[in-house]
Amino acid sequence: MQDKMKLGVIASGIGHAGAILWVVLGDFLFTATPPEEPPSMSVSMISAADFAEMQAQSTPPSDSPPTVEPAGPEAPETPAAEPVPEPAPEPEPEVTRASGAVDRAE
Repeated sequence: MQDKMKLGVIASGIGHAGAILWVVLGDFLFTATPPEEPPSMSVSMISAADFAEMQAQSTPPSDSPPTVEPAGPEAPETPAAEPVPEPAPEPEPEVTRASGAVDRAE
């Protein structure tokens, strides 16, 4: 039993030593590539007076909504579905007396 314990301690020691070396030396061996910088955009600032002037020069929107032209020929109208008539109720079966039945009068 002592031999199995020694083997487990040795295996655990080797595993832990490997993990510690990986953490310590990993930064030198496996360097990460730096992330790419995002592309920059040029932005221009305008004053409130310039913005108001630009809005005044633009065409005012009309009161009526814009008309939309159909893209293609109109589809033919589908005929309305005919209403399905309700089925007629089934007639109730006639009650007949079995032969040999006796009426009881109370």
